[in-house]
Amino acid sequence: MAKLTPYIFSEDARSQASFYTEALGGEILGVMTFADGPGPNTEYKDKVMHLSFTAAGILFYMSDSFKPIERGNGLALTLEFSAEEEAYAAFDKLAKAAK
Repeated sequence: MAKLTPYIFSEDARSQASFYTEALGGEILGVMTFADGPGPNTEYKDKVMHLSFTAAGILFYMSDSFKPIERGNGLALTLEFSAEEEAYAAFDKLAKAAK
């Protein structure tokens, strides 16, 4: 069975995640900035590369966006499978009619 996790792209991931956790109950589980990554770019060192939090009992992922957020580009959905074979089988079925 797959697990669906929303991945939100934000102009300010830290404050948006704080808002959601306060409004809906939850907590920020982890934050990784570009300074924490390999070969950090000093220009983006404080931008969030990946943030995970729970709100209303749901796990969310989030990162700072490098382009303006517009309708249609602020959210991605991730499917996680417990086994690699499940992931490949799902991909193959979805790819049959993909465009």
